Amino acid sequence: MVMVDQTQLSSNQRSAFQQYIQTASLPSTKVGKRCQYYSNPDVWCLVLDAPVANQVFQQISRQPFGSAASLKPVRRLRSPEKS
Repeated sequence: MVMVDQTQLSSNQRSAFQQYIQTASLPSTKVGKRCQYYSNPDVWCLVLDAPVANQVFQQISRQPFGSAASLKPVRRLRSPEKS
């Protein structure tokens, strides 16, 4: 999961972040496009598979608001279904 805690951002960084998420081509997730972490509306996140999350985290880290980004592991609740 890639997270950005907007409470750590200045107003300019927050504006840059809002513009970024509206214009960037971010991967979709299996649980919805974006989530709010534990009901905290100031924390934006994407739940992604680990390799994709790493790529997105690297992209976000290079942005003016990158200092507020973090990468957290997500524990699966159940195994993926076999096809």
